[in-house]
Amino acid sequence: MSSSDSRQEGPFSYVSPEAQVLKHHPAAPDRAMVDQALTALVGAATGLINAWHRLVG
Repeated sequence: MSSSDSRQEGPFSYVSPEAQVLKHHPAAPDRAMVDQALTALVGAATGLINAWHRLVG
């Protein structure tokens, strides 16, 4: 008697958050706004860190 082996490759699978939110979902346009805000924050934080290093270093 033979049977096919139908086990999964691993116990978990990964699906990105982008793949889980439909394009027509009301929250989808917020992604661009959040990305823009985070980019601005990273730029501001980088400037502060560089200034700190110049001050103390």
